[in-house]
Amino acid sequence: MGKMINSLTILSTIIVLTANTKGNELNLCTKLTSAGADEIEALPGLGEAPNFKHYSGGIVRVGRLITLFVPQGYLKSADKHLLHYWFVTSQNDPCQDPLVFWFNGGPGCSSLGGLLEELGPYLVNPDGKTLRQNPHSWNKNASSPVGVGFSYSSDNEQVLSGDESTAQGNYEAVKQFFDKFPLFRTNRVFITGESYAGIYVPTLVAKILDGQAKFPINLEGMAIGNAYVNAAMDTDTLARFAYFHGFVGENNCNLGEQRGECRAKVRDIELFCWRGGLNPYDIYRDCFPHQSKMKAIRRGILRAKALHSNDTNLWQEPILRGVPPCLDQDDVGNYLNNQRVREALHIPPNVPTWDVCSDWIGKLGHVAFCAKGDRSGPPSVALLRRH
Repeated sequence: MGKMINSLTILSTIIVLTANTKGNELNLCTKLTSAGADEIEALPGLGEAPNFKHYSGGIVRVGRLITLFVPQGYLKSADKHLLHYWFVTSQNDPCQDPLVFWFNGGPGCSSLGGLLEELGPYLVNPDGKTLRQNPHSWNKNASSPVGVGFSYSSDNEQVLSGDESTAQGNYEAVKQFFDKFPLFRTNRVFITGESYAGIYVPTLVAKILDGQAKFPINLEGMAIGNAYVNAAMDTDTLARFAYFHGFVGENNCNLGEQRGECRAKVRDIELFCWRGGLNPYDIYRDCFPHQSKMKAIRRGILRAKALHSNDTNLWQEPILRGVPPCLDQDDVGNYLNNQRVREALHIPPNVPTWDVCSDWIGKLGHVAFCAKGDRSGPPSVALLRRH
């Protein structure tokens, strides 16, 4: 990337990231903010004070008849729905560097995983108690539905969180972020993410574009890594992938013929890919052994079954929305569930313990662009073409 990233916000936490503090520039950018009480004064396990500011903020919103207090660390995405955010300012020039919003996928996985394992200024050490500097942090160089991570519903009702409601909730949270940090309104904005952000990002960008007349945002672009855009399209090539990587022999795969037994062969190949012990994130690396190994196997079997069934309820099974296979994130979970860390991030006592993914969000949610078997193409094309 040519330009430094100014800030990063993670929604699930919403994650916002900015890029190295020079003199008092950062104070100028954060001087006119209503989020002073949201500033993270100290993080447990961090050896030295950072050279940038970061916030896990709060907001007060006035409804029709009552005033709802939204605790520190939260943005109100809808009635009684509160989204946690973590805003990391730039280590370069926060007043000028781009503002980046980051979303992890799932659906139903917390963006805090991305912050503390991928692109944030700190990474959690294996002991789950201490942090180390990330030399590749996006605020140097370069969560999502309610019920995920530390986001929650204030009346403790289960939230039916589909793609449309998530997009609207994320849009409301982004607008509230700019209300809290008005001097960042002129910064160039990028909406980014990975995996199911292939749905989150374009649907949010469409909301921003549609709302520019009423709430202008200096949107510069969007970026998605390993985008998940359509279940059928994403898995149609799995048999070919397995063949060209040597998992399937010539006797089981003839790509030049289509016969009646092909469907059964494809099913066998997909079952192997999902339940054969392969690491879906890097097939050349081992699948990390952890306590949910059997759950990962069952998840693979059910996922393969869902791919060949018209029963869309299969996609709502909790096991398909659980901990990603082959990943060990106990260190991040241990750190974020430490009481001192929760207090530093302004997490209310009534918020449940953090987990990397939310099973019940996936079960209750209606995955509009995937479960329907829509093969017309990625939603980004349909949603953004009109713009």
